[in-house]
Amino acid sequence: MKYPIQDDAFAENALQIEIPGLFTSPRLLLDEQSVHPLFSNKHAFHFNDPNDKQRELTISLPWLDPAIRVNLDGEEFNLNTVHSAKARLAIFVPLAVMVLCLVLSTFSAWIAIALMPPLSLLAVRAMRLNHFSKKRKLLLAAAMLVPLTLLAATTWKVIERSWENRVPAASLSRHVFYDVVLSSEQFAFLSRQGVVDLLDAFRTTQAFESVELDLAELPVAPELEVSISQSFYPKVDRKVWIVRFDFTTAELGVVASQDLANSLGSRFEDFLRAIEN
Repeated sequence: MKYPIQDDAFAENALQIEIPGLFTSPRLLLDEQSVHPLFSNKHAFHFNDPNDKQRELTISLPWLDPAIRVNLDGEEFNLNTVHSAKARLAIFVPLAVMVLCLVLSTFSAWIAIALMPPLSLLAVRAMRLNHFSKKRKLLLAAAMLVPLTLLAATTWKVIERSWENRVPAASLSRHVFYDVVLSSEQFAFLSRQGVVDLLDAFRTTQAFESVELDLAELPVAPELEVSISQSFYPKVDRKVWIVRFDFTTAELGVVASQDLANSLGSRFEDFLRAIEN
């Protein structure tokens, strides 16, 4: 992109500043010929005007301002100062999102610190390119979309965590169970009290005590409820007693909770088989 400098000593567009690309140094063009910068400062130039008078020109490119600051013989002025509000937002949106991510989320903050400042600086450099170039449009779009996407993801995570904290603990509880069917003829004529006596006897066994020890080692032990019911069982064509071991927990996952219920239920079945034999 070329930016003409208006000076009475030069014809129109005879003196120009060119920004060749995103990461290349600005060039000074005099009658379309490049003027060599000073060895000590690649943004400073000495040249002669048509009246053979030596002129001095210095270019500075601010970090967060797309303007090109020019000092010509002590007179300062800015080029490239007219931009749309959308283009200017591309500079400040990444920085604003970085601040928000620092407040909202530790994980997103690291991503924001790594990505947002470079995006903002790229947007500044892109705004010095040709206004109609695809590269400029793509970089400005990226400087807007990437931060907004990160902000949306971070905000969603925050809302999700807040919602989980508001949900009552009971609604997060997991219920798993294991049914033991007393289908053997040996238990056909047991009363409810007889089943209760069987459970009491089972609680004194080493098998039950080992399950209790496993539960005691957990940070928060699940609640265990044992229920007794009677239901018709087609396999033996009569009513049978059913003992249900019901675990309720909000800390353990479904698989871990079901493993506990299966362990206790299978040990009670082993206890019943030992009685039958």
